Amino acid sequence: MKEKLLAVLLSLTLVVSLASFTAFAEEQEGAEGMDPISEEAEEAPALPEAPVPLMEGEEQPVSIMEITGLRAPVAGESGDTDIDETDQYTGTVVWQDGDGNPFSGTFEEGMMIYKAIITLTPKAGYTFDSVLENVFTLDVGVKSVTNAVGSNVVEATFVTPPEEGEVTDGHGFSAYMLNGETQYAPLKWFYNEWKLLGFGDNVEFFVHEEDGSYGDVDFDELADYGLQATFDIDFSADGKSLMPVFSMENTSDSPVTVSISHHIWPGLISYNRMIEEDSDGLAPSGTIAEYGNRPGFYI
Repeated sequence: MKEKLLAVLLSLTLVVSLASFTAFAEEQEGAEGMDPISEEAEEAPALPEAPVPLMEGEEQPVSIMEITGLRAPVAGESGDTDIDETDQYTGTVVWQDGDGNPFSGTFEEGMMIYKAIITLTPKAGYTFDSVLENVFTLDVGVKSVTNAVGSNVVEATFVTPPEEGEVTDGHGFSAYMLNGETQYAPLKWFYNEWKLLGFGDNVEFFVHEEDGSYGDVDFDELADYGLQATFDIDFSADGKSLMPVFSMENTSDSPVTVSISHHIWPGLISYNRMIEEDSDGLAPSGTIAEYGNRPGFYI
């Protein structure tokens, strides 16, 4: 009898203990967010912060710092008067000479200094008030680009190629001067100055005979073989390289095989290429247009 009573009491004690523990755990979960089984509550993932909307009439600082649409000075031409419009501002340009005097004529070669004064006008909702000093850039070859803190006025300083007759394309990265029919002097805007890279010397032409022999001929002697040839210099799309361009037409009654050897002294680039329309050579009335259209140099 005593053993049965003791067993009943033990069972009641266990039931009461489990009920108390369950109630305590549920109370803690509700109060502290704890799982009744785990010792620590899991942290909820942080929600991303919503962007702070601009107040009505509030302006944000401009963030487009590269100015495009302004050409570097080209000899014999006048300067641009505006830049490419952006989503944040428009811009107008006035020019000065190296002494800061107003300039409205045509540009000249000879290491002439010209300054473009670019005035930027913010569009609605934008301001230049927080612009830092000297943060604007141009996508052309320029000696310096400056602006004051909080200013919408940008000053860009350019230097034209050194010698009369040197040609550039408005990118301000490359220039050249023809020194004869097939000889040219390439220049590069490099570390804020124009550098002469050498001469496009000895653009040579070789006419190949049927017995396999060949000899070099001068440019103006190609006509003796019925070949009408032209040679010119072109700029790459970004203005950073020069491309020698050959055009050749066979006006004779028989095939002609001719090769071109072109190099820029002192050996910046050299290549040889056989011109032939088929195994028999450049056929009568055959034309090679813009042959050699490849960079002469690229830095």
